Amino acid sequence: MFWTFILLVLMVAMGGFVSYYGDLQGRRWGRKRVSWFGLRPKHTAILITIITGSSISMLSIAILFAVSAPVREVILHGEQAIVENRLLVHQQRNITTQLKLTEVQVGQAKKDLAGTQMALSVQHHALDKAQRQLASTRQQLSSAQKLLMSRQARVNELKALMQQQTMAINRLKAESGIYRSGNLRLSQDSTRYAQRVHLQQLALHDAELKLAEARNQVAAYNAFVTGASRLTRAYLAVRQGRICVRAHSELARCRILKHEKVAAIVEKLIALLNSAGEEALRYGASAGANGRAVRILPKSVQTSTGTQSTTEMDSIDALAENLAGSAQDVLVTVNAFSNAVSNEQVLVDLHAHVIRPAFAAGQVIAQKVIDTNVPTRQLQQAIADFLQTDVRSAALKAGIVPVVDPVTGVGEIGNFGPFALVQLALQAGNTHGPAVIRAVAITSISSADMLDREHLRLEIVGVSGGAGAQAK
Repeated sequence: MFWTFILLVLMVAMGGFVSYYGDLQGRRWGRKRVSWFGLRPKHTAILITIITGSSISMLSIAILFAVSAPVREVILHGEQAIVENRLLVHQQRNITTQLKLTEVQVGQAKKDLAGTQMALSVQHHALDKAQRQLASTRQQLSSAQKLLMSRQARVNELKALMQQQTMAINRLKAESGIYRSGNLRLSQDSTRYAQRVHLQQLALHDAELKLAEARNQVAAYNAFVTGASRLTRAYLAVRQGRICVRAHSELARCRILKHEKVAAIVEKLIALLNSAGEEALRYGASAGANGRAVRILPKSVQTSTGTQSTTEMDSIDALAENLAGSAQDVLVTVNAFSNAVSNEQVLVDLHAHVIRPAFAAGQVIAQKVIDTNVPTRQLQQAIADFLQTDVRSAALKAGIVPVVDPVTGVGEIGNFGPFALVQLALQAGNTHGPAVIRAVAITSISSADMLDREHLRLEIVGVSGGAGAQAK
């Protein structure tokens, strides 16, 4: 600023000096009546005045250019600095817009964290309930063990009594040879003793049955306690572990062409499971006995020999036979059957969806009137609401299969990205008034496609019909 001021003062002073000196030289040469190039003396004096003023101005500028570095920088790079300043101001506005959008995303993440903490509180309450049930079961087991001990003591008493009776019978049989005269009486006594022994044997048999029943009850209680312990450990693992894949989330998908052979479909399904396993590993799951981080949920089938569980290959073969020779293309997705925590194999299920046309090329999927005079942040929110409500509703109604995110559990039909929305909002602000935002299909869209920037174009057209902004 200082050198600019000095330059302006010097230019003003030099202008005054040039005016005075040029006029002085013109009058001097005019009095001498000099003639150049055949001109009249008056015109020659004017020419000398112009040449003198121009030469002094050029000499002054050359001296300032050589002596003062700031003046030289202003003359050489002043215009470029103005252009760069405008670009930096524009970049600062874009960065400020991106920062505001990031703040909105951080607020949403805080809300999700609060919901997760509430879910953990509910699970903690369920764990307390399970622990109370386990304490009650242990009390019942203790009572059953005491009952078993009392019945075992009774059985031991009956066995001792039976042994005494047997010894008495043997003793009576030995004495019967000596006391033949009392044979009839002894025979009667033996019969009575035999009847008593038979009754005691029946009582012993009943005691053994009761003992077996008590043992079965103890085994049942032990099995119940073991199951409760496993349930508690599984619940603690789910409660304390980090959920890496949520239930019903999609891990992979592939397209099965119509009239494909069974062998080719089986290869595609195995490759699909391998891709799902790699995706599950990326989210924190662990590989199991089959070498993959995913495992198809086993199913029970009724056969002539009884109930049997199907293997993973049985499920793949059964699905391949159902899809073989299909008259239409089919979309197969791998979805998690339940929540899975870190370092755990994910239980999955395969779902088949018939692929049908959803939108034709150039078709308007959805449209909505918005006000472009609002601030850029509100305009971005209006565009995002249009995508999340109008476009999403039209896509689901047309049959597009959403992709359920393994982390958030939210079904997505496409993704435009925040920078594309910011750019569209900045361009839409130039329409100055009510405008129509509409989503147009770039190409033919089927139920297996996503509404991304390759298939969908967003356009903003003024209500009067003039062309507005568009984003691909």
